[in-house]
Amino acid sequence: MDIDPDYQPEFGSLKNLLLDMAEERSWETLLNMTGNRLLERPHMVLGRIWIVLPGDICATCPMRQECPDQTECLHLVASKGHPLTKTGEPTETLDDHYRRVPLGVRKVGRIAALSKDIAIEDMVKECHREPNREWAIEQGIQGVRGFPLKYKDKVLGVSMQFTRIKLAMPGEGQVWGRIIADHLGAALANARAFDELKKVTAEKERIESELKFAKLVQEGFLPLTPPAIPNYDFAAEMTPAKFVGGDFYDFIPLKNNRLGIVVGDVSGKGVSAALYMARLLSDFRYISQNDPTPEKLLQQVNDIACERSLRGMFATAIFLLLDRTTNKLTISSAGHHPALLQSPGKDIESVGLSSGIPLGILPGQSYSSEEIQLQTGNQVLLYTDGATEPFNENKESFGLERMIQVMQQSSQSPRKLIIEIKQSIENFTRKATLHDDLTLLTFRVH
Repeated sequence: MDIDPDYQPEFGSLKNLLLDMAEERSWETLLNMTGNRLLERPHMVLGRIWIVLPGDICATCPMRQECPDQTECLHLVASKGHPLTKTGEPTETLDDHYRRVPLGVRKVGRIAALSKDIAIEDMVKECHREPNREWAIEQGIQGVRGFPLKYKDKVLGVSMQFTRIKLAMPGEGQVWGRIIADHLGAALANARAFDELKKVTAEKERIESELKFAKLVQEGFLPLTPPAIPNYDFAAEMTPAKFVGGDFYDFIPLKNNRLGIVVGDVSGKGVSAALYMARLLSDFRYISQNDPTPEKLLQQVNDIACERSLRGMFATAIFLLLDRTTNKLTISSAGHHPALLQSPGKDIESVGLSSGIPLGILPGQSYSSEEIQLQTGNQVLLYTDGATEPFNENKESFGLERMIQVMQQSSQSPRKLIIEIKQSIENFTRKATLHDDLTLLTFRVH
């Protein structure tokens, strides 16, 4: 009778195997590598690895009647061998009778359930009830070693090794097998974590790609360039706190030499706010062509917004109607910040103070308006929360007064004023991440 001489792997080979397992990041590569390396052992005929996973073929599983709960079971994920003949089931198949094994059932299942090694000296003699006993006889299988694959006391799977010689009982081969199994358990946990990380990273990259596209779509809703109108200089910019945001602005050409100007701020941030913003912009553009007054325009937009309001979303907005013939400016606000008006030799003042409730909350609301006669040298600034509410490291907000101070000290064009305000905010917050969308729109009369 041939006896396994307490197989002890050559130390260098064992060390290389353990190092290779520790360094491998791919789940599939790790399983294939381990199976192939285990076959380097003398007299090895078959090496198999099962992993504990949720049941997936319960209805057709050969061991369904033996499965206690049909939730989790052992999945055969690697099978490597040196068959003696080509009859029977191939050694590398993952679809044989043991492709799924319930926990606690058969030798494999009991190893996982009890978290204990096994060593069988003579499989043909001791496993006379196993369904594949004939295959074992055909392949000359005699000795069997089995090990639970564990990580932090949790059983991840089972490794089994089948030899063509009987095992010495007990043997140091079992000790070396336990060492390999322990390292394989840790390596599998590591590889699984990296596989999950790869999936999360791929999903993150996919979402970021979609959000970048959404940003391009949103930017397409906003004016590409400010209007070029004699005696006026316009500038506007929207910076979302995320890839996309809920702030919006627009310049709407109207008949009779007039221009509609709107700035708004949708509650919330991100994709939902961006979608809501796109609908509101469309509403403003469409309804304004019917030539309503600013207060009537807000009333109609509000009623439409209330009809389709979802999840309590709403928006503040300020609408300005500029008559370029008379330089008259009519302002109407739906819960938005007043506009800032700068006049030569005077303090900056807030205009459009009379405000109705935000859009999309209650239908049938009335809004009021205020008229201003613009003069040469006047500059008007519209803004959203993101311009006044950024906080510094001391939890102090940038505030309206600081923005007014920047406006007072600036003698630059509207484009330069926007740059100076944003730079001042960055200096104040030390370039901290924006927590709210930031929109600035300004124009000057020449």
